[in-house]
Amino acid sequence: MGDEHLEALRGIWAEMKTLNGRVNDTNSRLDQTNEKLEQTNERLDQTNERLESGLAAVNELEKRVDVLESKH
Repeated sequence: MGDEHLEALRGIWAEMKTLNGRVNDTNSRLDQTNEKLEQTNERLDQTNERLESGLAAVNELEKRVDVLESKH
């Protein structure tokens, strides 16, 4: 193999190593983003549970008010 070919292969190898480093950095950032999304989803689930509980309480109060109004 000629020096030109060997030098071209070395250049390709160096670019691949650089690209691998960038891919690893991107994967790390994606992992962090996924973790933050999971935390956000947990908070949204908790918020939805609180809203559903509050709505159930409002519905119960509405029923009580209807019963009281029907007695008067």
